[in-house]
Amino acid sequence: MKICIPSSNRAETITTTKLFTKALVFVPESQKHEYAENLENEIIPVPDDIKGITKTRNFILDYVNDDCLMIDDDLKEVGYFRGGIRINLFNPDYEDELINLFERCFQLTRQMGFELFGVEAAGSLFAQHVFKPISYKGAINGTCIGIAKTVSRFDESYPVKEDFEFILRSYLKHGGYLKFNHFYLRTKHWANAGGCVDYRTNQMEMDCVEKLGEKYNGLFKVGAGKNQFHTKITI
Repeated sequence: MKICIPSSNRAETITTTKLFTKALVFVPESQKHEYAENLENEIIPVPDDIKGITKTRNFILDYVNDDCLMIDDDLKEVGYFRGGIRINLFNPDYEDELINLFERCFQLTRQMGFELFGVEAAGSLFAQHVFKPISYKGAINGTCIGIAKTVSRFDESYPVKEDFEFILRSYLKHGGYLKFNHFYLRTKHWANAGGCVDYRTNQMEMDCVEKLGEKYNGLFKVGAGKNQFHTKITI
């Protein structure tokens, strides 16, 4: 298993490496020096002609050619609840424990005949399912996605929402995926400069949501108003 962090224009603000010090960080080749000055992680340069998160994800899968845990670069919380009390794991002292946990997630994913898994992305007690720690479907996204070694790749016709397309395609092909509900990972996401925020536009979001609807109607929903492009899998 390799832990992989795609990143761009966040050499000084990347946070996921504070927890996963052994992770590989994939950055545009032109930014490698800047990242190397700020991080101790191994930096993997992505050719500058490979632009956007979708093509970068495929580059990572080709490069690793192994079980790949892909995590966003702006992680802010990792934890779980015990007796209603939040247990914070965002500390490098827990890195090896979390690596072992994710390795077991991959083992179970393969045993079930699936190719991917996700985790809970909401850091609230309400969202934790202590009596149902694992499910065969549910709301997951590319914030933290475990992809078992596979020939499947992200659809590069989706400059955004590529994670939802990949997840839904895998769900239909394999009859499910695993979602681990008993712990969560949260990111800064939209509030953080850099990454996809630098190039996504409302029109781009709208076009990709429409494409998802043509192919996977009824398997996801989008928000309204200022959250009109917020996408959530509903299976």
